[in-house]
Amino acid sequence: MTDSTNPESLTKEDIQFVSSVGTVFTVKPQRNSSSAIIKYYGTMDANETIQDEPLICHFDKINETDNIDELNDISESNNLADADKMDKNNKLNKLNKSKKSNKSNGSDLNGETINKYIYNISETVYARFYKSMIAGNYLMMNKALPVIHCSILYEDKLVKGFLLNICIEFQITTKVKSEKELINNKLDGIYQIVIRKDEKEDAKCIELEIFPTEKIIIETLKTIIQTDEMKSVIKDMLEKRRLERIEKYGSFDDIEIPKPRYNFNKLVQQYSQTHKTK
Repeated sequence: MTDSTNPESLTKEDIQFVSSVGTVFTVKPQRNSSSAIIKYYGTMDANETIQDEPLICHFDKINETDNIDELNDISESNNLADADKMDKNNKLNKLNKSKKSNKSNGSDLNGETINKYIYNISETVYARFYKSMIAGNYLMMNKALPVIHCSILYEDKLVKGFLLNICIEFQITTKVKSEKELINNKLDGIYQIVIRKDEKEDAKCIELEIFPTEKIIIETLKTIIQTDEMKSVIKDMLEKRRLERIEKYGSFDDIEIPKPRYNFNKLVQQYSQTHKTK
């Protein structure tokens, strides 16, 4: 993705996004309010797909900074590179079980930047947090826009995959008369937490009075993940994925275990006497 060298200098007239599928935007919440500004983020090449920006989800102190937006915006290219390494390192992080409960959940990061992007929920389930990128054509067709989302995933020795998303969405209530009024203008709206288990099921929505800070939102999502209700949902989704695999690939119970061709005790005894296996 190609970023603007100076996005703040762009005027509404400069941004021609109506017919440009490759133009990307992001929602910039106005702190401690129910409003937001939609910002130009960059332009994708024809062969690129939108990649949401990974967010840090562990903080050394509760009041480390209220300006976590800037913290997560620093060295964006490095963040994306770190994100590419997360899946490879996730399994290694989980192998250290003696330190997992305290260290990989964020109380001691051991200087490993990669751990800042992973929130472990259980031995096989973890979460990753992202700032949502919005394509220009999606922006034109929707009033409910994604701001931040938390993807809950699973991984064990044999399989890995996606379970569900928890999103922060901004529902625009300001009457917008033209496309250009969407960009770089303060818009009023409603923030809500949206939990989607399945596209076929209705999402569960929790309305927020205001958007406090990015950090507080991430901490709030982590708290929701650890509730008994959410753990039950995750358990149900794991079982659903298991049944989907059985339907697609069959059950391991259907596989006949090969019978041993040799009696190894007998072979050892025979070899000790004759120095031959036959």
